[in-house]
Amino acid sequence: MAFDKKVLIDTPIMIDLLRGIEKSKNWLDGIETENRLISVVTVAELIAGCRN
Repeated sequence: MAFDKKVLIDTPIMIDLLRGIEKSKNWLDGIETENRLISVVTVAELIAGCRN
C-alpha cells in the first residue's frame, strides 16, 4: 500500500520496527521517506523505554 500523504508513525510501530518485526518494516517501506513523521512524544517514549 503506497501512501502519498504525511503519516505520523506512533510508538508501537517504532517498537516493532526496532524488534525486527517484518510486517512493520514492510508497512513503513510503503511510505515515502519525506512523508514519514514522528512526534517528539514518540521519541521520548522510545528513549524512556530503552532505559528500562
